[in-house]
Amino acid sequence: MPCEEGCRTAVFGKTERTVGWEGNGEPVMRGLLRHCIRGNPQSTDRPYLPPLTHSFTLDFITTAHNEAFLKEVLIPEINAFLKPRGVALSQEKTRITHISQGFDFLGQTIRKFARKQGKSGKLQITPSRKSLQEIKAKVKHICKTSGQITQGQLIDRLNPTIRGWANYHRHSICTETFAKLDSYVWRRVYIWTRRRHPHKTGKWIKTRYFTAANGYRWTFKDEASGKALIHVAQKLPHQRHIKVKAQANPFAKEWEEYFHRRAKKLKMQSVNKFNSKVLRQQKGICLGCRQMIQADEEIDLHHKDENQDNNRIVNLELLHPNCHRQVHHAKDSRNVIPRLPKRRL
Repeated sequence: MPCEEGCRTAVFGKTERTVGWEGNGEPVMRGLLRHCIRGNPQSTDRPYLPPLTHSFTLDFITTAHNEAFLKEVLIPEINAFLKPRGVALSQEKTRITHISQGFDFLGQTIRKFARKQGKSGKLQITPSRKSLQEIKAKVKHICKTSGQITQGQLIDRLNPTIRGWANYHRHSICTETFAKLDSYVWRRVYIWTRRRHPHKTGKWIKTRYFTAANGYRWTFKDEASGKALIHVAQKLPHQRHIKVKAQANPFAKEWEEYFHRRAKKLKMQSVNKFNSKVLRQQKGICLGCRQMIQADEEIDLHHKDENQDNNRIVNLELLHPNCHRQVHHAKDSRNVIPRLPKRRL
């Protein structure tokens, strides 16, 4: 609950209560907490909870202008609001901290840094240290338990884990953290290769398992299947979150153009600057299937003249992987892709 004087102090905690419906009580509790704490239970509140069978926790943050107001006013009112509903704040997990010291919430560190010359502080949200250590532990466990599988199978295990974690944090300040993760993942896969071939030299291992691709000289790539380990700092760069207009309806025809432009803008932000230029010249559309390229879809870089060294913008196209394969399996790959009319965006 932000106050009029601004956010300077925050309390964050967890409610604990067992509910039924295989965990479906959580949306009910979230709806209850959305009501004003100062008011009485609304007519839409459930008068009781179902039989207690499962554990449930709910994380939330409350902000105020000073610590005394939190302890003397807000926390008692929160407890008074939750008590009739059979829920209470966890005393062990509830903590009060100043926003300048920061705190961890849902895997991210929220902190307001002071500025010089009396300027207002700047709020920064970054992946928390604990969250980074957890993803490192997962990568280490996958590599240690994958000694008998092929390189392609190891890549199939690592990529979804790394990509999922990076997609969650990419809307925060994450560039430095992603670079640290890339460095750690490279060290773990290199140890994996050394354990598979303890008597081979580093030069032999580099030739066998690593190749130069996407601006990296040591890309962990399986030549047989063409699969490569992703570099999150390059594939999933920092991306500003774009809010959806409150009145926008994805099922209404009058909003089709809005969501079309929004999807195009999201894809432009999700790729690097070079690919963004290529995508802009084809208006965000895959020239193979004529469909909009979504932000979470994989894309391949296609050379029209089949010369991999000719990286001029006019010679490049971004296609879906399946469309790219169809182009190269065609007899004349230069003529199977229809061309868009030349218009300025």
